[in-house]
This record gives sequence, C-alpha cells and structure tokens, in this order.
Amino acid sequence: MAQETIDIIRKAEQEADQLEKETAAECERIVQDAKEQAARLYDNITSQARAKAEEILESARKQGDEIIAQRLKEAEKEIDELKKAASEKEQEVIKLIISELY
Repeated sequence: MAQETIDIIRKAEQEADQLEKETAAECERIVQDAKEQAARLYDNITSQARAKAEEILESARKQGDEIIAQRLKEAEKEIDELKKAASEKEQEVIKLIISELY
C-alpha cells in the first residue's frame, strides 16, 4: 500500500511536470503570437500613418499651388494696371513737353 501511494505521488509529479512543460510551451507560443500580431499591427498603423501624411502633404501642396497661382494672377493684373497707368502718364508727359516747347 505504501508503494502504491508512492507510485501515485510519482505519477502525479510526472503529470504535473508534463503539464508545467506544456503550459510553458503554450505560454511561449502565445507570447510569440502576440509579438507577431503586434509587429503586424505596428506595420499596419505605420503604413496608414504614412499614407495619411502623404495625403495631407499632397493637399497642402495643392493648396500652396492654388495660392501661388492666385497671387501670380493678381500680380499680373496689377502689372497690367501699372503699365496702363504708366502709358497714360507717358502720353500726358509727352503732351505737356510738347505744349511747353510751343
């Protein structure tokens, strides 16, 4: 009976050792899976952030180009107005000089 008890205890210890090994292996697998999932998630989030940043940058470029085009258009209009005013003044000056000469 004592031998039987010892055998039961040894068997229980062996089963406990085996269970501990299986549990450790399962924990390792879970940790590895979590690391892989975290890496995929990180890559995905990073990729999305990059795409969003590129989208924002492209939008900013377009807005900048539109602003520059508008400012150029305004500058060209102002230049035309100044040329017209200068031309009118030139004619006035010519008339004034001619009138002063005669």
